Amino acid sequence: MTVADSDEERLRNQIEELVARRDYDAALRFAVREADHAYGRQRYAQGIDVLKALIQLLKDQQVVLWNIYIGACQKIVGLDNQLGDKSATIRDLIELSRYCIKDGDFDKALAAGNSAVSIDARSTDALNQKARVLAYRRDYAQAYKVLDQSLGVSPQNPRTLYLKASILGDNGKFAEALTMFEQVRMSEPSYPGLGKAIAEMRRQIDWKVKTVDGPVSGMRASHSSELDRVPAIQRKAKSTDPDDTTRNTLETLEDEAVVAEPSGPVEQLSTAAKRVVPSEAAGLTVMSPEELRLASLRREQEPEAFTAPASPPLG
Repeated sequence: MTVADSDEERLRNQIEELVARRDYDAALRFAVREADHAYGRQRYAQGIDVLKALIQLLKDQQVVLWNIYIGACQKIVGLDNQLGDKSATIRDLIELSRYCIKDGDFDKALAAGNSAVSIDARSTDALNQKARVLAYRRDYAQAYKVLDQSLGVSPQNPRTLYLKASILGDNGKFAEALTMFEQVRMSEPSYPGLGKAIAEMRRQIDWKVKTVDGPVSGMRASHSSELDRVPAIQRKAKSTDPDDTTRNTLETLEDEAVVAEPSGPVEQLSTAAKRVVPSEAAGLTVMSPEELRLASLRREQEPEAFTAPASPPLG
């Protein structure tokens, strides 16, 4: 074992001890301090290794304190810049953007995505992440524009096609989404989650047809204007249950860079200290046919016109 290996193992053991004691802030401070020392000695790769060791230990413990991940990842990006490794910088900026989404900070997430694109405007990963953030911000027109740029670089990229289809579906454009999902299936039939996504889009289209042309369509005719105002996507508040495993469609493409959804208890900020995540970050989910049916029945029983609820602030 070399001196460098011994030193790295010592640092990892100290971080592991702090994480085991659940002193996560101290673990971050220690890792950042060691990374700064490495920076001063121009040992940038060593600093990156220390910070990534912290992130991996937090992931192993299913800790979801996103501010810790963000702090570590920002330092990693700075060290990447010193190394002049463009591909690593883009990769870590994308990861930083994803953590910012988890934290509900879409402005910072977009800034990280923009930085990644500025390094390489032809990076489909960077363009896709920028589009994903724009979709979370509900800036769909810009999201589609960026995705078209990405498809211009790689027209048959299944990740890009799947992401665009997901955003179309979340925006209520079920037929367009289905067409694009089918396009993914032609090139990559075993793409993860594809079968379920196609089935869901077909259910939504089928239910929409039944709602308009079904046996009670006459009863619903007077509600047509109200129905037009009902969003196809219902924004659901994030569960306070730490075991909640709900993930929206946009997040299904982030598995390789974010903490896996926990199956057991996880460490989180206290309710008082935790930043409230906007509903868009908590989960944009397509209504099931049964939910649509119940919503329609409730509207028919209401004498007054239906008014769509105001969207929550992006906070």
